[in-house]
Amino acid sequence: MIEPFYLLYTLPAMSPHFPDVIPGLFFLPALFQVRDIVASQDEVPIDVDAREFMASYGEDLRGGKRQAIVDRYDRRGAYRVGEGEKTLESWELIRAAYMTQWTPPASFGWRDLSYETVGPNAVLVIGLFDWGLADGRKVAFSYTALLLRHDGDLRIRLESESMNPKMFAALNANRL
Repeated sequence: MIEPFYLLYTLPAMSPHFPDVIPGLFFLPALFQVRDIVASQDEVPIDVDAREFMASYGEDLRGGKRQAIVDRYDRRGAYRVGEGEKTLESWELIRAAYMTQWTPPASFGWRDLSYETVGPNAVLVIGLFDWGLADGRKVAFSYTALLLRHDGDLRIRLESESMNPKMFAALNANRL
């Protein structure tokens, strides 16, 4: 590493234009600090980003926008947890499921979402949603997701959706 004082004392002897360069040498560190401050201020706070993400996620679900929904998932895959199970589903498997098996809701709405920032690029979302069935009934679910920011975009890395067990049993028995 070249010491700054070494540069100050040796460069004038090496270049006749060194006096023209000196102000620029002292300005560069300040320039890099300003760049870092501006870049950090341009980034949206993660909780604000998460609220916007969840609002548009709800719109995508209501609109049956399969590819837009798939694009919300982490490219490394997403953990699905609940009902005594934990699986890491690949992005390709998530895509295949949404594109071929998934049926959009007749209606959809988030309720009582809470946002817990767990790091500069991670937020936990906890809440409820109502999934509308084709016959007009609504089914309530609890919901948890871990959203991670990669390259400026939030992606779902973990998701848990669960229905009240009594409601689940009634739906399976066609008594609801």
